[in-house]
Amino acid sequence: NDAVYLADAETGRFLDFNRTAAEHLGYERDELLQLGPVDVVVDMGTVRTWSDTVAAVRARGDVVRRSMHRRKDGSEFPVEVAITAIETGGRLLM
Repeated sequence: NDAVYLADAETGRFLDFNRTAAEHLGYERDELLQLGPVDVVVDMGTVRTWSDTVAAVRARGDVVRRSMHRRKDGSEFPVEVAITAIETGGRLLM
């Protein structure tokens, strides 16, 4: 039932996600792969906010926060987001 996303910390783009994530947001897979957190998280609408989030996750290892997500149709819904850093091959994923 939980939406799960994998994003590249450097580019801020989604690399993968489960079907629940796409369904909650109303996007097809190919559409959602063109987006990232700054496109769907209402209060993360700037690159600076994404950079701040990456820095917080790097410093703490994980971050949990309440937020609002925006669907493709523009409607918004509340979520609790748990972000964890995964480093693989010198690449930080979240």
